[in-house]
Amino acid sequence: APILWDDVKIKKFILNRFKRYLDITNECSAIENILGKKIDPGKRQPDSFRWLLNHLKDGNQIYTPRDILDYLDKARQHTLTELENDPSASLHSMFFTRNALKKAWSTVSKGKYETQLCAENPELKEYFEIFRDKKSEYTALMLESFWGDEYRDICSRLSYVGFFNKYGENWKIPFLYRPCLNIRQGKM
Repeated sequence: APILWDDVKIKKFILNRFKRYLDITNECSAIENILGKKIDPGKRQPDSFRWLLNHLKDGNQIYTPRDILDYLDKARQHTLTELENDPSASLHSMFFTRNALKKAWSTVSKGKYETQLCAENPELKEYFEIFRDKKSEYTALMLESFWGDEYRDICSRLSYVGFFNKYGENWKIPFLYRPCLNIRQGKM
């Protein structure tokens, strides 16, 4: 079972990773220096820290220190590659380019899907794959059209492993698993 951490612990975890590189006494300012103000621009978009948590939590609303650390490491790798290939590329924060922060999410998504979700639940992979190249939200009727009378049981199993979460009357695939399966925002 994953270690359950709340937002405060995750923030402290991130700040501890960067404390030798910047002053972390003002946590909000330090997080902004690490991740930038916003990863996705736009008035309605969350700040970078909220974006990070939203994009790395599974359907059970769980995000782990391992995933956060993996994300930061991948963002570092992507930033270094980007700066190597284009020395004029600009940093979004003190440490990362915006493109690298987005690419890291895709890289973590793929790794988490392959090495955890599918590896630990091989009997469910055929159900995960049904959503490849589709949208992120489904009605019970749509899911019933996929699986017939078994749909409730299958939804329950997918929810249990964090691939799905109930969203009102519908079922939604969390941001974490969208890049690996090329899932677009929206309802089916």
